[in-house]
Amino acid sequence: MLSSCKKAVPERTSVKAFCLTALLACMQLDAGDLTVEQAERFVGRSFPNAEVAAVNTTAVPGIYEVFVDSSIYYLTKDGRFLFSGTLYDLETQVDLTEKAYSSMRLKIVDRIGNEQLITFAPDKYKYTINAFTDVNCPYCRKFHTQVERLNAMGVRVNYLLVAFLGEDSAKAARNVWCSDDPRSALSRAKQGAALPDKTCSNPVDQHARLAEIVGVRGTPAFLFENGELINGYQTPEVLLQEAQTRQRQSP
Repeated sequence: MLSSCKKAVPERTSVKAFCLTALLACMQLDAGDLTVEQAERFVGRSFPNAEVAAVNTTAVPGIYEVFVDSSIYYLTKDGRFLFSGTLYDLETQVDLTEKAYSSMRLKIVDRIGNEQLITFAPDKYKYTINAFTDVNCPYCRKFHTQVERLNAMGVRVNYLLVAFLGEDSAKAARNVWCSDDPRSALSRAKQGAALPDKTCSNPVDQHARLAEIVGVRGTPAFLFENGELINGYQTPEVLLQEAQTRQRQSP
């Protein structure tokens, strides 16, 4: 049984410029003696349009982690071998690739201001979940009816509006953001109400690019405090448990 709403339009949104800007601005470059320029030159021999955003060392001597667009690849120091996949530390039992993706997601989402989020929160909360949602997605609507339960459990929900189901969803998202009360408008839209058409400066396109960068494959999708992502509908009880185990670790 499906638990998320998949993107209806097959075409890929271009995210290169946004991704590169975000990564270069927020990621610590720690590549030892391999620079971004060198890595880009190595990769560019076979992939001329590829643009390396960041380079980091890994736990494996001579292997470097390179961010190309929104993906992680691994490059040998001499630039001969480039490969993709999961780098797993068998001794510590840590998925190092997912750890890198989580760090990227966390740092990028941290740069989103509160004015670019629609937040449902209790007066006091212990956990925060960022939820990517499509106004017209049935599973998103089901989740929204349970947000109050999550709030009662001490969970704050930050919404990012994406239009996985096409232009009608994009239009609805813009109308939500441009309303006088986006919180109320979002709830009404998720109940099937038609909102007045309005235009204003809004983050809908930015949220779409963010969704692709962080790996959202369908809605709803949930990004936790430690940068880990879960695609697909989850019950409030499951989300609370996941939020508890995925708290942000202190430096």
